[in-house]
Amino acid sequence: MLDQKDLELLAGMINPINVQLGNINNRLDGIDARLDAVDTRLDGIDARLDAMDVRLDGIDARLDAMDVRFDGIDARLDTMDVRFDEIDARFNRVENRLEMIDLKCDTNRKRLDDLSLDVKLAERNIRKDIKNLQDTTETLVVVLQGRGILPDPGNTIQTA
Repeated sequence: MLDQKDLELLAGMINPINVQLGNINNRLDGIDARLDAVDTRLDGIDARLDAMDVRLDGIDARLDAMDVRFDGIDARLDTMDVRFDEIDARFNRVENRLEMIDLKCDTNRKRLDDLSLDVKLAERNIRKDIKNLQDTTETLVVVLQGRGILPDPGNTIQTA
């Protein structure tokens, strides 16, 4: 068994250990308090993250709704593209027809110019022919009057 001296010696050895354990316990209490503060902060952060998650879910829902709207808009734009392609094809056909009409107009204009020139030439020739006929007629009248076949209009004698 242990006697008093051994117990005192043992108590002397245990006291510093108790002091160290008390210091360690105090330190652990400080660490525990700090961890509680960190835990409180983390709870606050967790609550804020939950709130952000709710907001992000709302944003995600709005983005999904916008996606649906954009799909509708995209479908309408695709329909418009098809219509514009059809309009473009029609416009090209009209443009080709107008080019053909323009070519026909140019051809007709050339024909009219040629016809106008032909008419002017024919008119000039007709005038020459008329002038020649007038000259010939005047010559015939003078000859016939000179032969007495036609009366002379300047020597008309009136008999009563």
